[in-house]
Amino acid sequence: MEPRTPVFYVGQSDNIIVRRNRAEANVAGIEIENSSHADVYENVATKNTGGILVFNLPDLPVQGSGNTRVFNNQVIDNNLANFAPKGNMVASVPAGTAVMVLAVHHVEVFKNTIKDNGSYGVSVLSFGTTGHPVKDTKYYPYTASVYVHDNTIVGNGAKPDGRVKRDLEARLGTPIPALLYDGVEDPKAKKPVADEAKICFQNNGEVTFASYDAGNGFKKISKDAKVHDCALPALSAITLPNAPATNQRSVVEGASCPKQFRPGRCLPLRFCSSVAAGNRQVCARSSRSRFRSIFPSGACSPDAPSK
Repeated sequence: MEPRTPVFYVGQSDNIIVRRNRAEANVAGIEIENSSHADVYENVATKNTGGILVFNLPDLPVQGSGNTRVFNNQVIDNNLANFAPKGNMVASVPAGTAVMVLAVHHVEVFKNTIKDNGSYGVSVLSFGTTGHPVKDTKYYPYTASVYVHDNTIVGNGAKPDGRVKRDLEARLGTPIPALLYDGVEDPKAKKPVADEAKICFQNNGEVTFASYDAGNGFKKISKDAKVHDCALPALSAITLPNAPATNQRSVVEGASCPKQFRPGRCLPLRFCSSVAAGNRQVCARSSRSRFRSIFPSGACSPDAPSK
């Protein structure tokens, strides 16, 4: 299989479902970027650099990202060396990344199987920890209201890469704790952190945890998971009404990457209308579609089941 970066990508959109797909041999298997109200479920992400990435990035027309559920996925053996072009945001994703939540609010990660990823199982971090500069004065770089619970997490952190190896291996030891939090909070936010804004890890089995104080030179590293043993209200499921295709909405279901997309442009959901993938359908609807004329109209409906 020819490598790509990423394979399933949704950016700057609202009301999204990514389900029942296989993402393999990419830098980012599934990426939700600067988007809101997304359900990512029943996918397999394997043999990528990073399995599932939920990002909020600066310098984009649509700012903010949140209300995303990542559940019932298999995120296994994502240890591919990162081949993204230098300067690309995903070029800084460490090989061995399973699930990364970056500068996003209101994210629920639950009932996933997360196994044999070399750097970590789930990482929650703010944008400053990436080391990338921020010039966008409207950008909010902090993460809040993340609930990671009831996942099966085993065999992660044995072979860290990138900044995890550089910054954390000597401080945390190997294997790296499966659950990582950079410990960076908005300095302008009220203290203590409000219950609804907390970062919570709960019922993930016998897993290790570390909060590594990235914003303070790693001076107050803590492996005490009790501080973050909390719960947040469950997020609502995403439902897509049978509305006109001009609404910003995307569904991708039951797909592998079709061969006609060249590397680096595989299933950019902002631009695709619909495309057949083997004997299954990939469905994507968006007001930003450039390629609507390439694919036959009516090839799939937003809520069509895979064939």
